[in-house]
Amino acid sequence: MQSRQTRHPGTGPVLYTGSTFRFCLAIVEREAALSDTAGTHARVMILFARHGLLDPDTEITPYERTMTAPRAVAAWQLADQLAVLTADHDTEIVTPPR
Repeated sequence: MQSRQTRHPGTGPVLYTGSTFRFCLAIVEREAALSDTAGTHARVMILFARHGLLDPDTEITPYERTMTAPRAVAAWQLADQLAVLTADHDTEIVTPPR
């Protein structure tokens, strides 16, 4: 799946304009809000092919790279990012079904 992006720096929600991304982000943000109301903090992160996991408010420069590209973020880099993000928390990582 190719994402659609703007040409100017911005945050993930600003850069990615595709309907699938918007739909998924809305669901994840709603689930995070529901978790917060239940007393369990949930943090929303966006997976970028170039940067790995970033907070939705992080501003980046647009780029052309897919997750399947040879220079995409490597699994070990994602594992390192997750280790840092979850070091001080009792964490459950949820991924969509395949």
